[in-house]
Amino acid sequence: MSDNKNSTSHNSDVLKKIPTVNWLDLEDNRDKFLEDLRYALAECGFLILTNAPGLDDVFQQRAFREARAFFNAPMDFKKAAAIENSPYIRGYSLPTPADSGFGQVIESFQYG
Repeated sequence: MSDNKNSTSHNSDVLKKIPTVNWLDLEDNRDKFLEDLRYALAECGFLILTNAPGLDDVFQQRAFREARAFFNAPMDFKKAAAIENSPYIRGYSLPTPADSGFGQVIESFQYG
């Protein structure tokens, strides 16, 4: 295991922070990049990607603004983008009964 800022979380069953993967490691330290990426995706399912080309602050702010606008839209608008309407298993997922009782309603949009 490489000595990186994620390594304290690698051996823990409890996620204490969101894993960070540095794009620059792909060229400078490929093994570290691949280890960090594998851990983040296999163990956590998500990550913070830093220093990636094209993902500057302006782009990120716009992406968050668009995501907020979508999730704040009326339900009829979101249902039009439902996964059930796509042959590619991509789109909006409604909250399920399993989401209730935990202090939050989980809705998502799968893409990629």
